[in-house]
Amino acid sequence: MRTIALVLALSGCSLYFGDDDGGGDDYKPLPDAGRLLDAPVIVDAGGFGTLMFQQGVNNYSDAHDTYLDKTSANTAHSTEARLLWRQNDMQVALIRFDGLFAPSRIPLGAKITSATLMFNVDASTTATMRDVIIPWTDITTYNSFGPAPGVDASDLGASVASLAINNGMATVTVTDSVARWSTAPNLNYGWIILATPTGAIAGSAISSDDPNLAARPRLVVSFTL
Repeated sequence: MRTIALVLALSGCSLYFGDDDGGGDDYKPLPDAGRLLDAPVIVDAGGFGTLMFQQGVNNYSDAHDTYLDKTSANTAHSTEARLLWRQNDMQVALIRFDGLFAPSRIPLGAKITSATLMFNVDASTTATMRDVIIPWTDITTYNSFGPAPGVDASDLGASVASLAINNGMATVTVTDSVARWSTAPNLNYGWIILATPTGAIAGSAISSDDPNLAARPRLVVSFTL
């Protein structure tokens, strides 16, 4: 017998339901989920849910991304349609999804079973992604990031992934990051993308300010209670 775990309506994220039968086709969008944005989360005894967060989709507006540029060290770039990174930390990209944990989203302390970050890359690139462990905002610049200008090792947390990306969609597993934030949401400072010392000199990706909503970065999180 299947146990169907249903999450009813989330404030600002796409809604899915799943089953625990171990078979395929486990995630399906709930019809007319947009009508339920103010309803509480309801999870049955199976305690399973999957949510997608993407700027501008289903009223979600808590995505933040920008890049820091050493050549324009006092300029913020959070409203631009592209995220940039370049060797020697001349440019680095920052991505963060706020508001993940709330009664109407992912319940605080939920067990994160998987989390995947997806973003569209404009050209082939090699890069690394790491957790950020210092605060930053939409107006952060190269000179105002951290206690000293630019990126220092003390600004960065765990390594998340090494990326070798062709033009198109990048898919990165970020389960460990989101699991840490599930018990301490105040430590969610997102991720940084740094060009590797060898390989492609620079890279770029579509940001959360691109006019095409479907092309913007998105975070998909599965959890149990």
